[in-house]
Amino acid sequence: MSDVAAVRRSSWSSGRSKELALSSGHGAIASFGWLFGEKFLRLVTGFLVGVLVARYLGPTDFGRLGYCIALIGLVQFLPDLGLDAILRRELIRTPQRAGTIIATGMFLRLNAAAIGFLVVVVLAVFTTGNPEDRTVLLLLGGVLFHPVPMVAASWFLARLEAAPATQVQLVVMIGSAIARVVLVFAKAPLAAFALVIGVEFVVSGLAVLVVALSRGMPLNPVRPDWRLARSMLQRAWPLVLAAFSVLVCSKIDTIMVASLLGEAEAGQYVAACRISEVWYPVATALAVSALPGLLAVEPFGRDVVMGKSREILDLSVLLSVIFILPVSFFGEAIALLAYGADFSLAGSVLRIHVWTVLFLFLGVVRNQWMVCEGRTLPLVSISLIAIMSNTCLNIITIPRFGITGAAAATLAAFAISAVLASFLWSSTRPFGCLQIKAAVCPREGCIRVAEWFRATWKRGGS
Repeated sequence: MSDVAAVRRSSWSSGRSKELALSSGHGAIASFGWLFGEKFLRLVTGFLVGVLVARYLGPTDFGRLGYCIALIGLVQFLPDLGLDAILRRELIRTPQRAGTIIATGMFLRLNAAAIGFLVVVVLAVFTTGNPEDRTVLLLLGGVLFHPVPMVAASWFLARLEAAPATQVQLVVMIGSAIARVVLVFAKAPLAAFALVIGVEFVVSGLAVLVVALSRGMPLNPVRPDWRLARSMLQRAWPLVLAAFSVLVCSKIDTIMVASLLGEAEAGQYVAACRISEVWYPVATALAVSALPGLLAVEPFGRDVVMGKSREILDLSVLLSVIFILPVSFFGEAIALLAYGADFSLAGSVLRIHVWTVLFLFLGVVRNQWMVCEGRTLPLVSISLIAIMSNTCLNIITIPRFGITGAAAATLAAFAISAVLASFLWSSTRPFGCLQIKAAVCPREGCIRVAEWFRATWKRGGS
């Protein structure tokens, strides 16, 4: 702690004092606050509306929708290209080139989104025999173009100004939620819900881009920087595989359940996963807010970076546990209350699947640390381990244990890829030890939370 304090004191006299203060001080806290608030409101709204939609569609049709969303999820890694962290790092380090960086990122993602949509067309033709399911897949394909304008969100986050982007996304999300409720009462067909989901993502991304341009975001629309594009892709492709592995671990089980057990069983499984997955975006919000802080303390040595990482890991564990414990203990009651007697099997799945939240948090923070350290290559092997372990475990457990076996297989795959895989390389082994320590005793996180409450109490009293 004394080393960290010394670094903080010395930073005020350096040329980087302003950046460090913004990254690790009030700017980072405010940024995480906005991101957390947006994700929390989104998950609550999405859960409530999702329950209403699930009750209306029933297990079979809800399983069909979940199956199509899972297929889209397997392609969704393509347009993102793993560029979020790379873009933020470039924008933080070379803000004078922001226009070129943003234009290059949008160009890369637009081409990747077009390729992804072609893949969806192929999936619609060759993997679905029901014409309505094909329509649903194609309508959901609009989701793939969401990352293109969302490059503007990276510009906001690099400046620790999450508020404008989150505010406009919340407005679009609320509009989409209202539209889905109207569809339920209008007894609309399944394709109508897919259309609303696809339109929401496209409109949300475009709205963020418009707001960013109105706030002065530079954009060089002439042509991308090919050298920069090649450099970003070289650094990002391990992150693409990492994102793909997370999508596989969270979606392949739904596809395999639908294929091996039927759409009704898939509906039960998707209903349970929707409850635990509502907390997934909180991990992303924490990681996005943490990266500028890690980059700010990077010049002051590995020990300071590891200390900062331990604080973030501890906070991750705390944020995951406050959600996991009540959901795990009352899984059956929550599922029954949310979905009704038609989804009676969802509770047993939920009690197992909700623990994936912990390992997702730990894995996301590790990946952000690897970006900061420039050690993204091991993510390739970690991604392959995640995909292989989840697929093999699902093949073994689903026929024997049904949908609870799928939940257990997914949980095991998350644990293997997020924590155990950290011990396979000497460069990541120290961080693996930090992950274990944080999971067992999140001491630094508790201290930081206590300090925040104490400071808030004093401000309130004054």
